Amino acid sequence: VKLSGLSPNKFYVISDRNCDALTKASDLGIAYEKIPFKNHLDFSLKAHNAFLKSGCNIIILHFSRLVTSELFKNLLTINVHPSILPAFPGLNAVGDAAKENSLMQGATLHLVDSGIDTGPIIAQSIASVPNGASLEWRHSLAYRQKVLVTLCLLDWLENGLVDLTQKKISAFRSTRDFTGNILFSQNFNELARKIFFNKVSISMAIT
Repeated sequence: VKLSGLSPNKFYVISDRNCDALTKASDLGIAYEKIPFKNHLDFSLKAHNAFLKSGCNIIILHFSRLVTSELFKNLLTINVHPSILPAFPGLNAVGDAAKENSLMQGATLHLVDSGIDTGPIIAQSIASVPNGASLEWRHSLAYRQKVLVTLCLLDWLENGLVDLTQKKISAFRSTRDFTGNILFSQNFNELARKIFFNKVSISMAIT
């Protein structure tokens, strides 16, 4: 939120557990809610109703929980996944990449559908992994990459570059720069440098 420069009243945070996200939301004056649940369906229904009540028009998933169509069927829902999809889908993406000694670590912004990390890819952040990198280092890198692609999305939304009318991302307009920096506002590269400690490469897919 701080890096995006957006007002806290533009956000509504939901979690299924006590976590740092709720603490940070409280500190920043962001509305938040912890939702008790019985199962994936129960959580998805409660979260969907809470988002509608709060006036949200887009959901960004940043946590490791399976959700059902009751959450994403009526609201544009985007997941931030810590791998270069389609490689390493699922809940242990960073650990799976480490087990395979993957030389690249990334994060993927994708639309949510009924599959597990199978929705259309919107954007990806990709970085090389040095020899001997620990699992902790990979997790730290993956987190920064998730922040980076989230900032991409917030930047597009704030600058009117995402069409929400069809409950999906249907247009990023034609002002795309395929040389590396895509649709970012003037200060985006500066923000990226503040959060990233490795060489950044951004690729993009239009749905």
